[in-house]
Amino acid sequence: MSTNLINSADDQYFHELVSGDSQVVFRVPAYQREYSWGKQQWDDLYTDVVEEGSDDGHFLGTIICVNDSKNSTKEVVLELIDGQQRMTTLSLLLIALFVELNARRAAFRDDDDRNGTFISLKKQLVLNGIERLRPQRQGFNLPDYRWILKSAGLLEAAEYHKWHGVRRMAKAYKFFADEIRAEIAELDADEQLERLFAITRQIRQSILVKLEVSSHASAFVLFESLNNRGMELSPIDLIKNTLLMRAEQASEASLESTYQAWTAILGNLGDSYTDQERFLRYYYNAFQPVRHPGIAVPTATKSNLIRLYEEYLGRGIEAFLEDLEIGSTAYGRLIGNEAPGEPVEEPLASRFRSLARAQGSPGYILLMYLMVHQDRMGLQPAHLAEVARWLTNFFVRRNLTGYPQTYALTRLFQDVIEEVRALSGGAVVDAVRASLARRSRTREEFQRALEGDIYTENTDMTRFILSSLAEHDFTNEFFTDLWARGDDGKHLTWTIEHIFPEGEKIPQPWIDMMGGASEAADAFETLVHKLGNLTLTGYNSSLGNKGFIEKRDRKGVNGSFVGYKNGFSLNVDLRDRDDWNATAIVERGRRLVREALALFDL
Repeated sequence: MSTNLINSADDQYFHELVSGDSQVVFRVPAYQREYSWGKQQWDDLYTDVVEEGSDDGHFLGTIICVNDSKNSTKEVVLELIDGQQRMTTLSLLLIALFVELNARRAAFRDDDDRNGTFISLKKQLVLNGIERLRPQRQGFNLPDYRWILKSAGLLEAAEYHKWHGVRRMAKAYKFFADEIRAEIAELDADEQLERLFAITRQIRQSILVKLEVSSHASAFVLFESLNNRGMELSPIDLIKNTLLMRAEQASEASLESTYQAWTAILGNLGDSYTDQERFLRYYYNAFQPVRHPGIAVPTATKSNLIRLYEEYLGRGIEAFLEDLEIGSTAYGRLIGNEAPGEPVEEPLASRFRSLARAQGSPGYILLMYLMVHQDRMGLQPAHLAEVARWLTNFFVRRNLTGYPQTYALTRLFQDVIEEVRALSGGAVVDAVRASLARRSRTREEFQRALEGDIYTENTDMTRFILSSLAEHDFTNEFFTDLWARGDDGKHLTWTIEHIFPEGEKIPQPWIDMMGGASEAADAFETLVHKLGNLTLTGYNSSLGNKGFIEKRDRKGVNGSFVGYKNGFSLNVDLRDRDDWNATAIVERGRRLVREALALFDL
């Protein structure tokens, strides 16, 4: 990990981190998720910190901060990029302790050490009449936290919001208050005071490593490198933070409208951080080179994404949001997250799904550009469906042959955009197909890949090819969803089946069927993972070593065939056979290779 990312790295006692003599405050950025720790985490923290019984200091992990101070003579504002759950939870525990100690203030007011500890505890929670930890407003986090401080006598004013008691912040505070009261319930007054100060001391001696960085981009890279166990952060969160800070500097009204616009963009993209981050990269790579002709525009990657978008924001918030709203709407349709009431019609929706299943998401760079400029370029849904089909064929060939290389794909699609952006209608489709054909391996090279040990080369692509061959002959009367998942939501109902088993210990019936031990061993070494020996059957993890007849005649729970008699054209040469051998594998392989070459032609 590069030390250039880090301005400072200090392992500090908790009481030093929030020293009453410093002006440091911690702010949770607007993009962070709301407070989400539950009873298990509260209990773990209390047990680790309070009940450990040692003054050596319990290690609480790492927090990552960005210094966002505007005036160092007033406050040193550290944004919590990682660590808000721990810091918030510790603060709620400290408030519960403060309440118990404050109720007994008269008993130690004249004890300088204890009184000093109490005053320091108060300053760790409130600085100049304002909270030192500042959660974001999402889920009423900030108002709930401020109300707890007011109820504890630490703030003069705070606003109560309905249902405060049922939200997580209030429940966490109540949990710690109840735990502390239960712990001291059986003690006399002096012992209670002793225990309360012992708990305070153990919290103060807890150790945190504070990593302070200069920018949100550095924070993200650092967060990824540390591989913390906390909730995943996305570049989109950090870009959002920059966006909202700039909007806040403009006006409160601008902040509100910007937040609503950003929420709409996220709504277009869905909840997957993978989709969100991928959209940012693909959108930048699709549109920025066109906007800056003749200028070398950098390729957006995970590592430079935040910096590029912070520069992009220089165009102005309104233009930035308008661009991303249009792009995210198109991207949402690509990934099946279209707006309610605006579904992607068939066959376009099926083409988009096939492209995703063929591991063709880099092609979204081109498709997104075409969808955004659909009207200008005179493109109908049928045109887009054809482009998606050619892209799918291109990626099937690419993912089996390994060419073009991954690093070249972004530039490839930028070049295709440049080639077609002045065209319209069917001419766009023709140009895309021709461009992809020029950049793909030859038919002969693709054929060699299909004839190889395809299963070990790319299992997912093998399944896609088998599924596509089966689906190619489906009709409205005969259709099976080969991508449906079982009740567990994990396993695909239809999975790749090796007809001749792939296990090294070949069952005796299969040795006999293959013509003897030598023939079975040869088939295992040379044919077992080839296309001719592969098919799709209903999911059954124990089916692999069963005999050919049992596999052929297998039925599902509803009595329909899920083995080789499932009606798929893929299995037409299996359903009426009583045996299976090397010659059959080779012959079936030739048929499937011919069909795949035709189906995925460019």
